Amino acid sequence: MNFLSSIALYNYDWITIVLVLVFLLLVVLKLKYNERLFELSTVFFSKKYIIKYGKEPQPIFNGFNLLMFTIQTILISLLIVFYFSEFDVGKNSENPLFFFLKTCLYLSLYFAVRYLIGLILSLLFDLKEMQLSVLFSKISYL
Repeated sequence: MNFLSSIALYNYDWITIVLVLVFLLLVVLKLKYNERLFELSTVFFSKKYIIKYGKEPQPIFNGFNLLMFTIQTILISLLIVFYFSEFDVGKNSENPLFFFLKTCLYLSLYFAVRYLIGLILSLLFDLKEMQLSVLFSKISYL
């Protein structure tokens, strides 16, 4: 009985659900922001995206960037979970789903704290416009 419960505890079917969620978010992104998504895909070859969308009043807090942030956080968290499970880093005996959720939470908190520290420093030194421009570029290239 103990062996069967441990198999059910470490079931990896949740990865399929997470990947389907990522694909659904990509579909929403494609349907709602088709032109912007295409221009973002060419950001390494052309600065058109940075020039066009960097002039918005709030270039960071919009639906497109929030969806992209969600997708990126989920995928980076999956990569971290795969790395830890594949290479037995830290001998993680925790349920992989809970480890994934904790990783998503910690990544989101890390990016939020990093943003807040940059914003506070830019307000302190009166460089808010420059900070927003740099942050938009960093988000776009990520």
